[in-house]
Amino acid sequence: MISRSHSETSSTISSTGTSAPVLSVEEARARVLAAVSAVGTEDVLVGDALGRVLAGQLVAPHALPRFDNSAMDGYAVRADDFGGP
Repeated sequence: MISRSHSETSSTISSTGTSAPVLSVEEARARVLAAVSAVGTEDVLVGDALGRVLAGQLVAPHALPRFDNSAMDGYAVRADDFGGP
């Protein structure tokens, strides 16, 4: 049971007409963190990773595609440079 002083919480009247405590952000965070625990990590193949959460940064070993690609890189040109309007 978590004890708290009157200054940490207050009451509000809910839509049902009952009094409900209003928690501070700090107390709400403390309650959530007290109710959960960290899980471990493991290496899995990409094909087995569906539905999992990445625990660290993933960096590609090389750029894809290995060449400049205007559809992906977003090159811009001026129409005047090509005789356009």
